Amino acid sequence: MNLHQGKNESLWEYMNRFTKEALKVPDLDQKLKDEIEFLIRRGKLSKFTKDGDKNYRDNDSRGRDNDDKRTQPRGPVINVISGGPTAVGTSSNSRKAYAREVMSIVGEPPKRAKIDYAMAFDNVDLEKVKFPHDDPLVITPVIGNSSVKRVLIDNGASVDILFYDAYEKMGYSDTQLTPSDMPIYGFNNVETKIEGMIQLPVTMGTEPRQATCMINFLVVKASSTYNAILGRTGIHAFKAIPSTYHMKIKFPTMNGIGEELGDQKMARSCYIGALRSGGAGGQEDLKQELVRFLRNNRDVFAWTAADMPGIDPSFMTHKLNVNPERKPIKQKKRNFAPERQEAIKQEVDKLLEAGFIEEIQFPEWLANPVMVKKANGKWRMCVDFTDLNDACPKDCFPLPRIDTLIDVTAGHEMLSFMDGFSGYNQIRMNKDDVPKNAGATYQRLANKMFKHLIGKIMEVYVDDMLVKSLN
Repeated sequence: MNLHQGKNESLWEYMNRFTKEALKVPDLDQKLKDEIEFLIRRGKLSKFTKDGDKNYRDNDSRGRDNDDKRTQPRGPVINVISGGPTAVGTSSNSRKAYAREVMSIVGEPPKRAKIDYAMAFDNVDLEKVKFPHDDPLVITPVIGNSSVKRVLIDNGASVDILFYDAYEKMGYSDTQLTPSDMPIYGFNNVETKIEGMIQLPVTMGTEPRQATCMINFLVVKASSTYNAILGRTGIHAFKAIPSTYHMKIKFPTMNGIGEELGDQKMARSCYIGALRSGGAGGQEDLKQELVRFLRNNRDVFAWTAADMPGIDPSFMTHKLNVNPERKPIKQKKRNFAPERQEAIKQEVDKLLEAGFIEEIQFPEWLANPVMVKKANGKWRMCVDFTDLNDACPKDCFPLPRIDTLIDVTAGHEMLSFMDGFSGYNQIRMNKDDVPKNAGATYQRLANKMFKHLIGKIMEVYVDDMLVKSLN
């Protein structure tokens, strides 16, 4: 039985009639429709359709208005994401005119500038590409007077973007930006405001096949592993054809076809960096999450000496091991300048109020305070225990090796540094002893407190603590 498509019969009407009459199926289910459509597109049922002697692809006239000739799909029309300035301007009127121009094309399209050279990719272009790969195309063009690495070629972007960090490093200032209140939108329709616009020359290729175009960049203050993004407007300005498969972008020049090679190593580094940061907003989201965590646990932090209850003496105390053959030494009182004297008075009052120290009427050992200027301009009060330390045998409890701490920390993505607040003051003295150098005692305390965490997610060096995370 030969069934042909009627003159005024649509393709889907013909398909229903074909299946009902030829296949004797009362109702055409969706799966069968998909199978028949696939066979028709492949030309397997060409003898049952109009123009059956022609291949299905021959009906598609590329470059002409062929909407009436193309087979219409069943599903809805999915539009593209758009935004940013058009090729003819940034104003609202220019964007509307740009849209009307596309809609008003009837018959043959207007003549445009022609390219004198054909651009194609072949196996020669794959010589330096490492396979398998699905890497983005990342190049290093010259923007302005700077060689800018980590520039992403993205024909899905409707604008050309220069990130603010790179903009500053190139030596430009905010005064050189053209103000603009036009936002850009991401895939999730999140609005991002731009700092302004700037027109810069972009050069790709090598002599003699080199091309330079003026590109209008939108400067955006956002977190990104890339320095810039060359979108459709920039690609079209060069009349270029990018190929991520060949890791190369080609463009016409006065001396033939020029090309800019992609850097696979750099592309993968940017991709991994973007994944680790969770995208452009990942670092900001993480920052907010950490701030909330710290605020919810602010009760575990000591803001003043009075906030520290100290270590339970049954858990840890300072105990001296003075050589009985050594006589106690009382250092002569030192005089201090008024500024240092006032700082000593404030620190002693603070420690007395917190209960960390107490007055002794008849001391056997006596040591002077030593004032050290900190980086923030404030004073740190220490005590000269050199005489007492000489009289005490060295504590054999080992402190961690700095190089080992660095080795076990390397490779962790997130590090949180903490400093014990007035750490030595938190450990009370044995009743029969007086103050001494407490470094080993404090390290012993830290190791005892954090023994289940040290070496796994935590490292401790006396009163300096580090919490680490691989992700």
